[in-house]
Amino acid sequence: MDLNITKWYVRLFFWSLRIWNKFWSDYSDTYGYEEKTNLCHFVKVIFVLTPLVLMLHAVLYLGAVFVLVVLPMHYFGWGRYFSAMGVLLGCVLSLVLVVLAIRAFDKTKRDQEKTRPPRPYASKERRPREPGILQIISAWLAARKKQICPIINFYEPLEVKKDA
Repeated sequence: MDLNITKWYVRLFFWSLRIWNKFWSDYSDTYGYEEKTNLCHFVKVIFVLTPLVLMLHAVLYLGAVFVLVVLPMHYFGWGRYFSAMGVLLGCVLSLVLVVLAIRAFDKTKRDQEKTRPPRPYASKERRPREPGILQIISAWLAARKKQICPIINFYEPLEVKKDA
C-alpha cells in the first residue's frame, strides 16, 4: 500500500511518532519509519500510542494545575493568593507584550523581503489512487484476520511546473 505524505492521516502518523519519541525516547521501535512501515504499526501509533500520550499529558497538566492553584488557595487563603497572582500576571503580561512587539516588527521586515515564486501544481495524470482512512482501517481489519501486516510505503506527490 502506498500513501501520500501530504494526506492528513499520514501527517497524523508522523506527528504521533514525534510525540511518542519525545515521550518515550528509549523506545527504539519507532525510529526509521520515514520511508515505510507496516500497517499494524501505522494503526497502533495513531489509535493507541497517541491517545495514551495525550491522556497522560492531560493527567500531568491537571495535577500541575491542582498543585499550583488549588493547594496555595487552601493553605494561604484567597487574598494572598490573588495578590500574588496579580503581580505574577502583570509580569507575564508585560513580557508577552514585549514579545508580540518584537514579532510584529520581524513580521513586517519579513513581508518586505518575501519574494517566493508560486508553487507548482501536481499533475493529475501521474497521481495514483490514494486510499482513505476507512480503506486503511478495513485493510487493517482484514490483515488482522489473516494475521499479516502489509508494508506501507510513503511517497511525495510529483510536482510538475507549468510551461508558459
